[in-house]
Amino acid sequence: MYDVRFENQDTQQSLRIRNDYLENDIYKVGIDKNGDIKSIFHKKMQKELLESGKSIRMCVFPDNRPERYPAWEIMKKVVDSNPVPLEPPARIVVEENGPVRISLRIEQSYKESKIIRRIRLCRGGQDDRIDILTELDWNTKNCLVKAEFPFSAGNKDATYDLGLGYVKRANNTKIAYEVPAQYWADITDTVGDYGVSVLNDCKYGWDKPLDNTLRLTLLHIPHSDTKNKHQNNQDLGNHTFTYSIFGHKGGVNSLIPEKAEILNQPVVAFVTSKHKGYLGKEFSFLKTNTSQVTVKALKKSEDGEWFVLRLYENEGKAAKNLEIEIAADIADAKEMNGLEEVTGNVRFSKNKLIFDIQPFQPKTFAVKLKEYSIGIPKAYCHHIDLPFSHQAWSPEAFKKTINFDGKGNSFAAELIPDSIKTGNVSFRLGKTDEKHVLKCAGNRIVLPADKDYTQLFFFSCGNRQGPKSLIHH
Repeated sequence: MYDVRFENQDTQQSLRIRNDYLENDIYKVGIDKNGDIKSIFHKKMQKELLESGKSIRMCVFPDNRPERYPAWEIMKKVVDSNPVPLEPPARIVVEENGPVRISLRIEQSYKESKIIRRIRLCRGGQDDRIDILTELDWNTKNCLVKAEFPFSAGNKDATYDLGLGYVKRANNTKIAYEVPAQYWADITDTVGDYGVSVLNDCKYGWDKPLDNTLRLTLLHIPHSDTKNKHQNNQDLGNHTFTYSIFGHKGGVNSLIPEKAEILNQPVVAFVTSKHKGYLGKEFSFLKTNTSQVTVKALKKSEDGEWFVLRLYENEGKAAKNLEIEIAADIADAKEMNGLEEVTGNVRFSKNKLIFDIQPFQPKTFAVKLKEYSIGIPKAYCHHIDLPFSHQAWSPEAFKKTINFDGKGNSFAAELIPDSIKTGNVSFRLGKTDEKHVLKCAGNRIVLPADKDYTQLFFFSCGNRQGPKSLIHH
């Protein structure tokens, strides 16, 4: 649990913004008149990350004509053509100027389409990331839209995320000029001194026309006048997505997939009342002893008795005696395949799994935990028997025998379970061939007094024409 407190020092010292400039503890970002990023200076590395005279921009290839399969094909002649920029002028305003985040809002158009970009820097945990949030209302046909990233680092090979590991690919060729990647792609200079990663939350097509340039495909609206003519409407409409810039020292490392995971799976906060809690200041159900392993999933097994853990090695290096620590002691552990079929045993000691892993290897473990308590008192529920007056559901063969709504309708008994549970509250449902619902008619219900109950839950329904019901206590 976190709370918000006032700070004595002037936090604005590290965040600066105007219409053509943003700065935080890590970056100085310059913006040109078209709203594009023309400069990124990494203050800690003392390096300019962009090619001089070039900008990170959205660009449009205006004649997107596939040959046979419009929805699937992007032609080499299209990506080799000269793209055009968005239409000037750009309307640039300071949208946020707060103590933890600053943001520029950039509004532009391209023919019938509207574009809003927000360039953001923050202070604190994710200050090493430049976010470009984009909203598109796209209505222009026959075009390919990309984001272009001309970096100062150059290399004939770029690194592309595969979801489980990564692969290196060279510049565009005659047959490999639009390639897939999941959360990120990276160019690191040939000496391995530094590099720049492009992270994204929902786009998967890339090309690399030059040693220092990556392009991320945002929209593909193909021209089509064949039997697939309807496909020339694909990708029209509203789109919201984010791509981010992350400069790093050295080559590709485990920090890049971690940053990409954080972008795609951000911490979600919610408001609650302040309380001491039962778990102390810090609690972790699961943690690893190395950043070399990425945990992709933690779930209950299909039979519900085990916890299933899926992970992979993210640096392309074999490792031995890695550990995963779990909140409770382990009773049993197995190694499984993706279908949750047991393939062998895995070492464990007390609350730790111990295992070896090969480069980029995915692994699945099933863990059964010993009984444990974390000090949270169990909720106590008391089921109240109601004086049922009617029936509300019936089997298919007798569907006309029950008139629940006054129009001869009822619920299908085949879909009604014996009980329904929501959170810690369970409702027992009656038998189909007996009365199992109570129609409100000024009924008096006696509540139990054996414990200090704090909440009363009803499982109810109604129809649109029915009278409103009031509950008095």
